[in-house]
Amino acid sequence: MFADDDPRLSQLLEGIVRLASGDLSSRIEVSPARDELDAIIMGTNLLAEDLQVIYEELEQRVQVRTQAPARSPP
Repeated sequence: MFADDDPRLSQLLEGIVRLASGDLSSRIEVSPARDELDAIIMGTNLLAEDLQVIYEELEQRVQVRTQAPARSPP
């Protein structure tokens, strides 16, 4: 498989699988090479961070709404 050429490809694939399975706290380590593959890894990490923040905000909204007293219809 192509991941044998560069271990970072395997790490990237594993990281994406973790994210897809719901582990939004997962991040992929960026190498010192700082090349195109690292740019993809950094972009994936940024997307994961954004998804995690959005998910946490949504969870907070749901929690607030479920704790709010039910309004009686007029």
